[in-house]
Amino acid sequence: MHKFWFGSKPELLLSIKGKKTAKLIPQIKAAIAVYPWPNEYQVIPGPNSNTFVAWVALQIPELELELPFSAIGSGYAD
Repeated sequence: MHKFWFGSKPELLLSIKGKKTAKLIPQIKAAIAVYPWPNEYQVIPGPNSNTFVAWVALQIPELELELPFSAIGSGYAD
């Protein structure tokens, strides 16, 4: 039996494969290294796990990742 977050199945928002990954991985690592809230976590208001993903995505436009509005923390701003 699978346990989902509040009963919602996970949804794949992005899949990148091939040569593009070689370019993006160093950029992702660099963005992670300067994440402004590494030791904070709150469900509402963020920062939280979706805030982290959204922040990394904003640092790397080539990811072309936009979290849905329903992703808690996706719109958190300091």
